[in-house]
Amino acid sequence: MKFERYYFYYVDFDGNLYHDNTLLTDEKFLDFFFKQIQYNQTQMFENYPYLSPCGKEANFIACPDTPIVFRKIEDQKLYFAGSLSIPFDETKLAYVETSGLLYHHWKDNLYGRLGKYVMMEIANEISLKEGKYFYKERLIPTYFSFQDLIFKKFTKL
Repeated sequence: MKFERYYFYYVDFDGNLYHDNTLLTDEKFLDFFFKQIQYNQTQMFENYPYLSPCGKEANFIACPDTPIVFRKIEDQKLYFAGSLSIPFDETKLAYVETSGLLYHHWKDNLYGRLGKYVMMEIANEISLKEGKYFYKERLIPTYFSFQDLIFKKFTKL
């Protein structure tokens, strides 16, 4: 696909979206923007690993690790962006050793990070036994780095 215009965005550690240092808060825009997110496979702007295409516009996204940050858990749903949500599924959790963070599969090979408020809500359900993390009684797969998670290179099971 050939793009006619390029825009550059940043998603901070808490999942806030910025364009030209301006925080974007319009729920409809956020929902549309985040639904389109995919890996940047254009071989352009390598410092922007994600892309949210919109017609002939390429919206490149930089972020600490993933642009998807689950900010709230309610009724077994993880919420992100404006009003988007996915079902919480403990079998889709993953732990990354180098960051000490938990992630949840979102779609395709994309993962969202569990934000601080979600972590506070589920903290009592997470335990460490013999160097392995569990959610309730289910083992959480461990990866050394976020890149290992994406490419499914297990550290330990």
